[in-house]
Amino acid sequence: MLKILSKITFAEVEAIKKRFLMINRERLRRAEDCMRNNQRDFLDFLPLLFHTNHTRLPGYSSKDTPAGICDYVPSSRALTAANKYVNRFEYQKRAMPRYDIISMFLMGSSGTVAYSKKSDFDIWLCHQNDLSAERLAELQSKATAIEQWADEQGLEVHFFLMEPESFKAGKIVDLSSESSGTAQYYLLLEEFYRTSLLLAGRYPAWWLVPVEEEANYAAYIKGLQEKRLIGESETVDFGGIPTVPAEEFFGAALWQLFKGIDSPYKSVLKLLLMEVYAHEYPNIELLCLRFKKAIFNGENDLDRLDPYLMLYKKLEEYLVKREDEERLELVRRCFYLKVGQKLSLPEPKDFDWRRDVMRSQSNSWGWERGQVQTIDNRANWKIQQVVKERGILVKELTYTYQFLSDFARKYAQLAAINQRDMTALGRKLYAAFERKTGKVEIVNRGISENVWEPVLTFYQIRQRDHQGGWTVLVDGSGEVGDPNNSSTAVKRAHSLIEALSWAHFNGLMDATTVPKAIRADGRQITREIEDFERAIVKLMPRSLVLETNVDALGRSVKVQQAVVVVNLGADPMAQNVRDGKCLASNRMDAFSYGGMFECLISSFDMILLTSWKEVVTSHHSGIENVLNGISSYFQWSPPSKGVAPPAPEVLCVSQNHTTTIRQRVERLFKELIDCFYGSKEGVNNRFVFMVERIYYVLYLEDDALRYQRLPSYADLLRYLGKGRQTFGRVIVDDAALNDTLLPLMLKFNKPGVVQLFYKDEGRVADVYVLDEHGSLFYQQVEFFDSQRLLLHFRKFFDSVLHRQYFQLSGLEGASGDAAEIEYFRISRNSQNQLQVGRIEPVEGTVKGFFSIQVLAENNDVAPNSFRIYCDDREFSSLEYGSRLFSEVAAYIVSRRQGGQRYPIFITDLDLPPSMFADYGGGRAPIADFLNYKKNIEIKLNEALDVLSRGGVHPLRPGS
Repeated sequence: MLKILSKITFAEVEAIKKRFLMINRERLRRAEDCMRNNQRDFLDFLPLLFHTNHTRLPGYSSKDTPAGICDYVPSSRALTAANKYVNRFEYQKRAMPRYDIISMFLMGSSGTVAYSKKSDFDIWLCHQNDLSAERLAELQSKATAIEQWADEQGLEVHFFLMEPESFKAGKIVDLSSESSGTAQYYLLLEEFYRTSLLLAGRYPAWWLVPVEEEANYAAYIKGLQEKRLIGESETVDFGGIPTVPAEEFFGAALWQLFKGIDSPYKSVLKLLLMEVYAHEYPNIELLCLRFKKAIFNGENDLDRLDPYLMLYKKLEEYLVKREDEERLELVRRCFYLKVGQKLSLPEPKDFDWRRDVMRSQSNSWGWERGQVQTIDNRANWKIQQVVKERGILVKELTYTYQFLSDFARKYAQLAAINQRDMTALGRKLYAAFERKTGKVEIVNRGISENVWEPVLTFYQIRQRDHQGGWTVLVDGSGEVGDPNNSSTAVKRAHSLIEALSWAHFNGLMDATTVPKAIRADGRQITREIEDFERAIVKLMPRSLVLETNVDALGRSVKVQQAVVVVNLGADPMAQNVRDGKCLASNRMDAFSYGGMFECLISSFDMILLTSWKEVVTSHHSGIENVLNGISSYFQWSPPSKGVAPPAPEVLCVSQNHTTTIRQRVERLFKELIDCFYGSKEGVNNRFVFMVERIYYVLYLEDDALRYQRLPSYADLLRYLGKGRQTFGRVIVDDAALNDTLLPLMLKFNKPGVVQLFYKDEGRVADVYVLDEHGSLFYQQVEFFDSQRLLLHFRKFFDSVLHRQYFQLSGLEGASGDAAEIEYFRISRNSQNQLQVGRIEPVEGTVKGFFSIQVLAENNDVAPNSFRIYCDDREFSSLEYGSRLFSEVAAYIVSRRQGGQRYPIFITDLDLPPSMFADYGGGRAPIADFLNYKKNIEIKLNEALDVLSRGGVHPLRPGS
């Protein structure tokens, strides 16, 4: 290197610099020739905006905002452009103490054959390395303001603030929609060196280093400065690029796949370039080095130096060598579409050098006019061609990605990409390509602009003994085609909702499409499909799935929006209407409608749009499948996380009771969200509602919504009476159990409190107990008076709860008290409305009351392991065996005045510790004791009945 530097002269360095500047100038001229007037004016005006802080200029923030571009003097064109935007603008040249902006570069396709008037402007704004954080924020604020102003002018502009020293140290911005983030460093620099255009400021030092000295880049630049062939403040230095580390290729591949999902043609070219570089590794001939070598060798033909033509040439060389004609044809098509020159259209009046280049290329490829016309009409390709093309593109993207994945595993320990970016990129690939049941495949991304069909037919196929899936048929004549004919069937789906969603989100169908839908039984459901599409166009426009949010990809997937469609293609009341039957009743609950308690909801379809832009559909027929569908919906937002999913929009396309059904399903979702997400203890809550005459209790288990089917009210009470480990409320659906006391009582429920409610019905009383954990105990007992009823329960509660408290806490250092007890009487007021009133048992109001204590050895109520104490008299199963309950009943009767035969109530119960094993802390809820008590009392009162009917006294056999 020293030998080369000793021979190089100032004139030679100047000649190389002038050659690069001349190529830069001519490419800028080419770029301007292709631009709209406002684009040219903006580029002329742009450097001036950052050279000075003028209050009248767009983007002005403050006088302290970093400004001044090194070596920049506004041209007459710049001042003319400024006056177009700002009337009577006068630029005053002033000496500046420092220049905060080093250089300004235009990145991308500008000045190349691939540029179009729709192309955006990506600007590298290179600033000094000593800007404070506050001044850097000011500069970013100004750049953002100019982006917004440019948008108002119809221009898309993106600024990237670059500090050369930090860039050389490998500091790159994180992933965004406009940045490849940490996915690549050298590859980004490689693209910059061959595509960037210098707009103002210092030129790149990289221009001056011969290709053969790229490995000695830093020493070579230092040598030029030491020999004073260039000044230290003459260039901007981003560093050399002798090769690309192996670990960059996989990160770059992921990024290109990320972009390729929405813009496949451009990404195919860049992905294949990564493949070529990886194939050449470690002796890679980078395109930027090929570009620089050509200029050093005196090349000045802009076509030969065109970055995109050079890219195509390198790919062509690679594929020709591999004799891969199929992939080469795809690359040619991608390149042609990227350039965007439609050669089948009439020649324009003005000469366009890009068109001339592409005509020469297509002729060399041997393309015929028909082939060119087909490609030029891509915007109007119909779905069959789109699906075929997507298959080719996905195959190519997948192949190259797999090649680079294998390369990364072979040559690199880690991909040069941080975990956050890796996660976001991987999630978008998953969302776009992963197949799963019910997921709608979006096949038309970046391929055709118009696959809309005026007529679509949805046809259900019957397969032997069951109904099969649905096909989507395209037939311009409007007649139903053969569903098994692949020329007309463009899609097959498991459900109608999947078929409809596929047609909608891929752009085949909108509100103007004429749909036909025919079930396997021959019945047409066209009107329902029309109603569905009119609604879904507004609720979930296709554009929603085409907008990727990188921040959302960095977080766990969740439901962004949901639509529930009720009775799609199946109206349970249709047959009644056809038969002239009409349901008339005050019962308006769609789950239990009319006097026959009929369910108006036969099917339930769901469309979910996730935060990762997946569309997932599901079909549920029958009430229990509907509940499973609701459960799967809530699993997207686990209740333990405390964040509720969005309430779905509900559509009902039935011809009957549409509003009733829609509002009922909306209310059900709202009630479920309130039940399980509305409070901290919501994860322990239970929700009760009724379908026809069947009760369902919904509850959470392992963060998933489950249900219990209960055929009768008695079954419901038994289920709710089971002891629970933690407190949870029982929420009753607004339309259920209105003819019972449950909704009224359950509103009083609170944790840590035992509540007894009773309602006397003459000779009997209904007794309900809500325990400290929210379990509901029910018992119907003979009723004599309120105080006798309340006192016996009070004695029982006091005995059991205090024993548990002392057993667990100990007499010393007890933390807290036994559960609080509340008593309520339910009665009717003068308007015959139910009311709840507090009542307290009063000691001494009942005479002849004595205690009955039961000590159990196991959880069986058979009389083989009990000791029962009636006051001080002990009765043991060891002594009496199967006659235990009869002996106790006889003794109790003997103690009563006149031998009264009113029911026997237990006042104390002690259960073995083995019964508490399933409960945390070894403490069983009072509901378990009450259920055990109730069962023993049944046995005792059965024995009492035998005595009352004149049965044999157990103490006097045979008497």
